Formats: sequence, C-alpha cells, structure tokens
Amino acid sequence: MTVRQRRGAKPVIRKIVVTAVSGALSYPLTNLLFDSQAHQIVLSAAVGAFALIVQLLVEIDQRLTSVETGQDEHADEVRQVVAEGFRKVSTTTEVFDRIESTELSTDAFVDMARKTAGIGPQASPLVVAFAQSEIKRVTELFGALADSELTREGEDQDYLLALTGLAQHAIDATSSFAVDAGGVSSEGGFWNSDLGHRYLDLQQQRVSEGVRVRRIFIVENNSLTTRREFLKLCGIQMDCGIDVRVLVPAQAPRHREFRDYVLFDSTIGYEVIPRVRIPTDSGNPQIQSTSLTSKQARVRKLVDDYARLWDIALAPGTISRAARDAAASADDPHQDRSSPAEAPA
Repeated sequence: MTVRQRRGAKPVIRKIVVTAVSGALSYPLTNLLFDSQAHQIVLSAAVGAFALIVQLLVEIDQRLTSVETGQDEHADEVRQVVAEGFRKVSTTTEVFDRIESTELSTDAFVDMARKTAGIGPQASPLVVAFAQSEIKRVTELFGALADSELTREGEDQDYLLALTGLAQHAIDATSSFAVDAGGVSSEGGFWNSDLGHRYLDLQQQRVSEGVRVRRIFIVENNSLTTRREFLKLCGIQMDCGIDVRVLVPAQAPRHREFRDYVLFDSTIGYEVIPRVRIPTDSGNPQIQSTSLTSKQARVRKLVDDYARLWDIALAPGTISRAARDAAASADDPHQDRSSPAEAPA
C-alpha cells in the first residue's frame, strides 16, 4: 500500500469507528423509548447514519474551503503573471514606439534580439559572458549617443571608420604630429599603420561618391614640411582626391591650442587626445582617449576653429617661405600683418 493509499484509509476507518460508537451509545437509550427490539435496532442505526452524514458534511465543507482557497491563490498567481506579461508588452511597445519616432529601423533590433536568443542554453559560459559584455558595450554606446557625448579610452578605429563610411557631405580633419607622427618618419606613425591605410582607402572611396574631404596637417616646425616623406604623404592624399593644406604653429601665433579632430557633416566631432606629446621624429604616438560629440555648442566651436585654420593653412610645398615670413612678422610688431603667411593658398 502506498503512502497516499494509507492516508486515504485513515479517514474511512475514523468514520466507521465514529458511526459504530454513535450507534452503540444510542442503543441503551432506545431501550427506554421502545419495547420492540426491531425499533431499538432501527433507531440505533439511524443515529449512527446521522453521525456518518454529519462527518461527511464536515469533510465536504473542509474540502470546498480548501478548493476555494487554492483557486483564489491560483487566480492571484494568474493575475500576477498576466499583469507582468502586459507590463512587458507595454514596455516593449513603448520602447519600439520611441525607436520608430527616431527613424531608426526596428527590424535591426528585432533581428539582434532573435540572434541573441539563438545563442541558446547550450552555449559555453565564455560565449555567454562575451555576448553579455557586447550587449553592455552597445547599450553604453546608445546611452552616450543619447547624451550627445561619448569618451573611449585609448585609440579607436570602429567609430572613425564607421563615421567616415556614413558621412553624406563633408569630412574635415586635422592631422597633428603629436597624434599621427605626421608621416615624417619612414617607420611607424598612423599613416603607416593598417588603420591608416584603411582610413585613407575609405576616404578615397567617399571622395569618389561625392563627399568632400579636407585635411590640415599640423607640423611641429617649418623644417618638417620639406622632408621627402612628408611631401610624399601629402601627394598620396591629394591623389586620393583629398584637399590638403599644411599649417605650422608659427603661422597662427594667436591660436593657443592645436587639437587633432575630425568633423563629419559638421554635426559630429571626433577628437583624439594624445597621452604623450612626441618631440622627436621617431616613435609612435600614444593615444589617451577618443571622444565623440554631437553637442551643438562644441561642434560649432570645432567648425569655427577649422574654418580659421583652413584659411591660414597653405598648400604643401609653399609652407616654408610663408612660415619664415610669419615668424619674421611675429618678431617685428611694426610689420604689416597682411604678409603672405596670412594668405590662403
């Protein structure tokens, strides 16, 4: 006999005992009421039956109460599950409505969610951890874009190449010696790296697609502008269709700081902060951080800054004489400021 069967047998035995005892206890009383033996037995049986019915009614009531309690608890659980489901649906609908209002494609989000779910429970912990870290990185990226500013430690290539490929109208860039090593060395430097080659190839492609690309090379001193490596770099970039100009800080004595940045369609600024300024011709640049900004005030400042530098900068090959004139002009306060150094090439 199973445990369940033994548990079910106990109430039955109890009912039989209670019924029998009730009938037996009532039998002596029937002797006082009836002389007939048959009547006494019938009455005793009736008392026992009544006791059995009472037990059954009590048990039925207990079971009904238990069922009602269970139904109430189940109903509460169902309501909670349904409410949670509607809440999730409502949240998802609200999020998708907001995404659609930004003109972003919801299909991409659905596809990403579907492929994320495809990882499955059989994936290794390392795969799951890597997927989670990438989701977190993308989430932080969207959060930073919503705040119109993003800073990334060290050198970046993903954002630079992505924005270069997405720009629709113009790409305006400065290229400083402190960040790019200026192309004056035959080894090392940004333009001799794999990223530099990919970046330049992509810019050449964008020029062929009608995007205007301009670059200002900011070099440490006048002597660097006559080096064969530097002139070769300028020639390569001009052959790619890029408008190139060169600037020596002596040409802009009132300009306090020369930063390395790229403007995409005059709406997004991409800035590179060097960790160490390189005073010599050798060595690779070290990047402290890279930042993206779409804040109107900051972007407008970069646009105005670039316009001033572009007007001052000169074409490669003409910078040597202009820099000497600008230096002489700075030393002589009585000299006319409209020297060739201030005339755009």
